[in-house]
Amino acid sequence: MREVGVVLPGAREAIASCADRHTVQSAVTGNLRPIAITKLAALGLGDGLDFSVGGYGDDRNDRADLVRQARKRA
Repeated sequence: MREVGVVLPGAREAIASCADRHTVQSAVTGNLRPIAITKLAALGLGDGLDFSVGGYGDDRNDRADLVRQARKRA
């Protein structure tokens, strides 16, 4: 992931800005939770994210439900 992953411009700054404001921020992805955490950490994006309130592929089969799951957790 470190070799092929791409971090979009401003991603690190956006995560850091939210963390500085004590804003809870997580991920919503079709990846399984451990895979999402590993990928984001490998790209240096894991700090500042609260993975306990995210929505992941192992939560639901329908990706449209992942945002609702994350909101419920948050």
